[in-house]
Amino acid sequence: MKKLIIVIMCYLSVQSFAEIRDEIKIFSSEKIEVLNSKIKEFEDTNDIRFFLITNAFGENFSLESPEKAIVINIQKNNLGNMNVEENFTRDIKIEEHEDEINLLIDNLEPFLKSGEIDKYVEEFISGVDDILKKNDKKEENQDLSFDFSENKWKIIKWIVVILTFLNIIGRIRYISKKKRNKKY
Repeated sequence: MKKLIIVIMCYLSVQSFAEIRDEIKIFSSEKIEVLNSKIKEFEDTNDIRFFLITNAFGENFSLESPEKAIVINIQKNNLGNMNVEENFTRDIKIEEHEDEINLLIDNLEPFLKSGEIDKYVEEFISGVDDILKKNDKKEENQDLSFDFSENKWKIIKWIVVILTFLNIIGRIRYISKKKRNKKY
C-alpha cells in the first residue's frame, strides 16, 4: 500500500499542471477547466510555464522557479475594479516583440472593460503563442539564409585563388605553345 501511494505521489509530482491560483474566486470551475487546458496546451508547445494568479489588491506573489515563465496577475481593489499585470521572465527574451505584446494588450482591453477576464486570458495566451511562433520562424529563416556579408571574404579569396590558378595554367600553355613554334 505504501508503494502505491509513493508511486502515485511521484507520478503527480512529475506531471506539470497548469498553475491557476484563483484566490478571489473570479473564475467558475468550468472556466478554470477551459483555462487549464489552454495553459497546458501553451506550455506543451512553447516549453514556457504559465501562471494565472488572482488576488486582492496589494497582495504579493512569488514564483518557486522563475525560469521561462509568464505570469498574469489579476488584482481586485475594494471598489471591484480589476488591475491586470502581465510579466515575462527575462530568459524568454520578449523585448524584441514588446510592441507586438503592447498591441495585443491594447486590443484585449475591451474584454477587461466588459468583465470577461476569462476571454482576456484565453486571447492573451493565443496572442503570445502566435508571437512566439513568429519569432521561432524568423530564427529558423535566419539560420537557413546565406549571409553573404559574413562569407564574402572567403568567397573573394577562393575566386582569387581560382583566377590565379587559371592564369598560371594559361601562361604555361602560352609559353609551351611559343616554344613549339620557335622550334620549327
